[in-house]
Amino acid sequence: KAQEVGGQINDFVGELNKKLNKHGYKNLSNWERSGLGDVTIAAKGRFFELGSVLKTAANMGVVAPTGKVDDPDHKLDVPFGTGAWSVFSTLIADEYVTEDLFFNQYVKYSHPFESRRNIRLETHEEKIDVPKDSVRYKIGDSVDYGTSIQYEPQFGLVAGVGRSEEHTSELQSPCNLVC
Repeated sequence: KAQEVGGQINDFVGELNKKLNKHGYKNLSNWERSGLGDVTIAAKGRFFELGSVLKTAANMGVVAPTGKVDDPDHKLDVPFGTGAWSVFSTLIADEYVTEDLFFNQYVKYSHPFESRRNIRLETHEEKIDVPKDSVRYKIGDSVDYGTSIQYEPQFGLVAGVGRSEEHTSELQSPCNLVC
């Protein structure tokens, strides 16, 4: 029975690959890739200290779209980058309980710029038999924030636990799909 089910699954994948190929997609197969993601360049500076109790800092930076973006002809592709330049700014505060133990909080705002991308113009009804086009797009702005408690004694051990969340405004539609 297991061999029969395995044969049916293989036949399903084969038939799906025929349909995908008919519409310009690559075959479904094992996927493996390595490469560079988007590169971040940032500068950080402390701007306020209250003795050994409170330290605050800010950083600003730019993210360069050096990572591979999603291949619209490969249904199982995983992108390494966004395909868009972006800028960000972060505020950071560390409150020290002892010399080695502190709470950390941060909030980060990111603004990606509009870019171009090759995409499949999928609809809710159809995901395969769709045209491909180069469109302008913009990923939504995001706010990322978090808190942690960290232990960093003088002999080199670093330990901590924290929580962070990111909220992104909705992906803006790609210029009514065709630009």
